[in-house]
Amino acid sequence: MSLDERDGMISEEKIGQLLAGVTEFPEYRVHFFQSGNPAPQFVDSIGGRALIEADKGDSFHYFGITPKAGRQFSVKYGCVFKLATNEGGIGEPDDQATGTDGQDCPSIAPMTKSRYIKRISAELIYPPTSPERRFRLSYRVWISEYNNPSRRDIEPDPNYWVGGGMDCGTARDNFWITAMEFLASPA
Repeated sequence: MSLDERDGMISEEKIGQLLAGVTEFPEYRVHFFQSGNPAPQFVDSIGGRALIEADKGDSFHYFGITPKAGRQFSVKYGCVFKLATNEGGIGEPDDQATGTDGQDCPSIAPMTKSRYIKRISAELIYPPTSPERRFRLSYRVWISEYNNPSRRDIEPDPNYWVGGGMDCGTARDNFWITAMEFLASPA
């Protein structure tokens, strides 16, 4: 393990070194639905990077990542979330879901409606015969708290990114992801 990596995380400095001279990146779209907004929204990646933020510390109910047309990779992602129930979610067990290539995570079916997303994971999957340059999808999140939505803690650490399908977020109840940042860097 290098000084730039620890526990599956990669440093901001190391990512800067990996991105030096790269001019073409995987292109993808992140779509999401947040509390307090009646319509789904989306953000297209620029230079391999996409940042989505919920308004005023609100939470996300679902998200998905879609490769742009003509790209020879898939995106696999997952989330841990609190179900929307009449009991309010406190002390209830977490649920988890996965999605690929634009599917909602969690599904927006009535039985899996989420109150908020607590943790995410994501990775790019390439077919063995793909001629495309291989990239890693790294990510980090910001966490807000129920009674203090203006408080935003970054996970895992401001100087590091998580990737390779590892979980990123919080295990605490009444804390949720309020922003997600994704970055494709050479593998």
